[in-house]
Amino acid sequence: MTGLSGGEAWRARDMQVEWSEALPQEVLAAMRADLYAQFVDGYASLPPDARTRLGIEQVDFGAGVLALVRSLPHPAFNLVQGFGVTSPVTEADLDALLGAVEQSRPPAWGLPLDPRTRPMDLRIMLEARGLREVFREVTLYAPASAARQALASFTRALPEVKMVGPYNVLDVAMFITGQFGLPSEMTELARLGLSDLGWMGYFVPGETGVSSAGFLTVGGSAALLHTAATRPENQGQGGQSALILRRLQEGLAQGCEHFLVDVEAGQDNPSRRNLERLGFRPVFEVPFYTAAEPAD
Repeated sequence: MTGLSGGEAWRARDMQVEWSEALPQEVLAAMRADLYAQFVDGYASLPPDARTRLGIEQVDFGAGVLALVRSLPHPAFNLVQGFGVTSPVTEADLDALLGAVEQSRPPAWGLPLDPRTRPMDLRIMLEARGLREVFREVTLYAPASAARQALASFTRALPEVKMVGPYNVLDVAMFITGQFGLPSEMTELARLGLSDLGWMGYFVPGETGVSSAGFLTVGGSAALLHTAATRPENQGQGGQSALILRRLQEGLAQGCEHFLVDVEAGQDNPSRRNLERLGFRPVFEVPFYTAAEPAD
């Protein structure tokens, strides 16, 4: 059993978190981008044969980088990075981006816009070029004080949480792949992330195997909670709450002062409700743009 089980649990609905430590949106956005950059840097460090199997490639087009994982045909795995961050996007920059996409022909790609992206009317520029928003995430944030308060506010028992190790890394990787409905290459990527790239994984064991799982990536004083899933038949049993708390506990133990997590935008989201009950608050939204599908 972990320290997040036994006779303790949280009183999250009663939490009153002081937000005097709240950081500006631009600072939080930069922190988030640095954490995601760790994934791209990690992918680039994988052995050449793994990069080839997974279709890992970075295309530098001057105004940004197209970071691809071709084996996973979803915009979230094939992202444009650094676009409109160091300087406002120009029409020439858009030409360079669309030229890189045309030349590299990724199976999918996404351009995220965060609070640092300039100019302010970039959405209009994108839509004029035939790009459209394909999905939107909301970034939630909790300072270390909120994490400590969540961990100190237990009132009921939560499921046992275990850390992923060599003997169960493949089981957890396969579980994540299945729950997200991704191609089998995701199993290899998740396994490599957990075994070689420094991702920390946690899971809740069930009667038939893994019932819930979630990952944590730490960078300096910040931590990103990511890649969380629960079997439909195990929802509502406290697995994700236990995993959130376990990852907060680990992040605090590593000296983290800031915790970030991205979820699908919108209020009707169980993951968002769980996180907000444990002290997280929305700080900004991130729309993702890509080229519109041609009309039939």
